[in-house]
Amino acid sequence: MKKRLVCIALAAAMSLSSVTAFGEVKRDETVYVNLKNDGTTESIQLVNRLYGSTTEDSVTDYGSYTSVKSLIDNTLPEVEANKLKWKSSLLQKRDIYYQGTVVKELPFSFSFKYYLDGAEIPAEALAGKNGDVKILMEVGINGKYKQNGLKPSELIVQMQTSINMDKFKNIELENGSGVVVGKKLNATFIALGRGKETFTIKMKGKDIELEPITLSILPSASIFPSGIAKKLQELPKGLTKIENGMSELYDGSGKLSEGLRAANKGMTDIDKAVLPLGENSERLKQGSEQVIAAQMQFEQGLNSFAYGMNELYTSHKQLEILAQQLLSSGDPSTRALAGAVLQEGQALKMLIAQESGQTSKIQELQQGFAGVKAGVSSTLNGYNSLNDGYRKVAAGYKEAAMGIGTLISAQGQLSYGILKLRDEGVKTMRLELMDNLSGLMGNGDKNAPVPSFIDDSNKNNSSLQIILKTPGVKKPEIVKRVEAAQSKESFWQKFLHLFVK
Repeated sequence: MKKRLVCIALAAAMSLSSVTAFGEVKRDETVYVNLKNDGTTESIQLVNRLYGSTTEDSVTDYGSYTSVKSLIDNTLPEVEANKLKWKSSLLQKRDIYYQGTVVKELPFSFSFKYYLDGAEIPAEALAGKNGDVKILMEVGINGKYKQNGLKPSELIVQMQTSINMDKFKNIELENGSGVVVGKKLNATFIALGRGKETFTIKMKGKDIELEPITLSILPSASIFPSGIAKKLQELPKGLTKIENGMSELYDGSGKLSEGLRAANKGMTDIDKAVLPLGENSERLKQGSEQVIAAQMQFEQGLNSFAYGMNELYTSHKQLEILAQQLLSSGDPSTRALAGAVLQEGQALKMLIAQESGQTSKIQELQQGFAGVKAGVSSTLNGYNSLNDGYRKVAAGYKEAAMGIGTLISAQGQLSYGILKLRDEGVKTMRLELMDNLSGLMGNGDKNAPVPSFIDDSNKNNSSLQIILKTPGVKKPEIVKRVEAAQSKESFWQKFLHLFVK
């Protein structure tokens, strides 16, 4: 297993670019980690490649190894504490490849848990079983990892495993994706180095065996093509424009609030002005009603006066006939009374004549009163309409004022919502996006030296790969021992068998 591991790591290292600037020594670093099925570390080995040229007598590489061996020949470096010094003359012949074993914390911690029919079970105990399987995979930042150059926030973790669809059905991937290749489903999961992340595989299995889980830890900047990286870096700028636009919208909403408040005050003032008009129209209505009532009483008085005068004249004429007869009476008192009645009749005739002369004037006065009555009635009707109009206007202004008050309240909530969306939404998104992009893409320079896993002092890294793998779950092989059975046949029986088919 270890020999195969070294070969894989060596092949990965040799496949990397060998373009090197003259007079410079670069290094490729490949880390291969054997994980147990539960995600804990079993062993860590590095394969390093040094290439290029230098005028120095030796090339210094940094790292604390428990063992070091050359992968080309038996040449070994000079070891001083955490320094490995290789003779630079070796680079004139070939690149230097060497393998080292280390005991070191990884940037990430891994936890893989296995469940069968809802109960947690060791991975190895799943072999050959049947039932509902769940694999819970957790990736988190390792708090024990103290190195400064290689930051977990600038790394990604890619996990992959192959699922045999002859053995598993109803496969569900949470926070992952799958691609079917033949009879196998290749399941892939990516963690972005932002705290603990959880991934799950659920499936129904029979005669269970699990393929290894393979993980790769890579600098996150390496996954973004330069064009996409530039586009991603423009996102925070766009969010800044949105944030500024929302600030202007908030300022505008404040001015709208001031306008609504001014409109509300104007409506209140109009309502106060309209109210006396309504009250005065009511008084005018009452006065008009009193004028009409008085005119009607006057007409009734004129009619009563004319009727009384007619009755008086008719009655007095009969009295005058009697007085005319009494003028020849021998009684002086009777003659005097009769004469007085006749004189009264003359006076009454004069009065009636005068009343007749005033009739046209009275008729004119009556016509005038009729006109007044019609005018007052019309005015009264007008003032009734006016009063109703004032009431409706007053009610309208009150409703308008209430509506503006509601608008003011709604506008206040709108302003608060705009402010909250700007500060807690867009601004937070922009800051988090900037932080995430700065971590994912690093400094944005793909040509910048890559940090080293083994030691920060290695400033000339050109590539870094960390490859991890679990052993998987396999059924134990059953070795059948075949023993020759002792034959009890006779010689002739054995001989006859040669001819029997």
